[in-house]
Amino acid sequence: MLGTALRQARSKTLTSLCCRSGVAQLTQASSWIVFGDSQDACMQHGWAAVQQASFAKASKKGKKDGNTANALASFDASQASSEMTRAVEYLEQELASVRTGRASPGLLDSLKVQVYGQRMPLKAAASISVRDSQTLLVTAFDPSTVAAIEKAITSSTLSLNPRTEGQELVIPIPRATKETLAAMGKIIKQAGEAAKVKVRQARKSAVDLSKDLPSEDDQKKAEKQVQKMTDQVVVSIDKICSAKEKELHVL
Repeated sequence: MLGTALRQARSKTLTSLCCRSGVAQLTQASSWIVFGDSQDACMQHGWAAVQQASFAKASKKGKKDGNTANALASFDASQASSEMTRAVEYLEQELASVRTGRASPGLLDSLKVQVYGQRMPLKAAASISVRDSQTLLVTAFDPSTVAAIEKAITSSTLSLNPRTEGQELVIPIPRATKETLAAMGKIIKQAGEAAKVKVRQARKSAVDLSKDLPSEDDQKKAEKQVQKMTDQVVVSIDKICSAKEKELHVL
């Protein structure tokens, strides 16, 4: 009876050790004794089970990380990026035509001229330079287009009155009054806000697209990427507007 009690005690001890070592089940004490009637054997078997469980867990995690990487790689925010870039480019064009009271070639960048049966940018039909701080000089590439260039300038909203001198057009730039500067300041702010609206619209489209990703974690990561891109573009817009506003006060 003492031998039976000893074997039962040993079996109980081995069961406890094996369970602590990561073995999932133990059905018969005798099977462990046959396997190896020692704590070392039991521990070795338990450690093998732990290793297998750890490997399975790591494999599962690696597969999950790989799936996440593949999902994010398939997320295409290029359309939103292009729309944001166009918003910034349009803003720059709009602000270039804001008259500040100083001669700037960019003042005429948005103008188009009707020549050769088509409309083209003014800078494609003539060179634009600064004669002095209050005068622009436009030189037509083709003398036959001078009249069309003059018409494009006078019919614009810039309120400019060019003077034709042969193949050149001399354009005096009136000095800006306080009222004009204040109005220009408002136009700059409005243009900046309009650009930000376009950027936010592009962001919304990208975020909506991210909802097609397979998991909530992927969606959050994609949305974070889009938000980072949005923040960077908004900072650029603020810098562009700030620089233009400073230009108003350097007169």
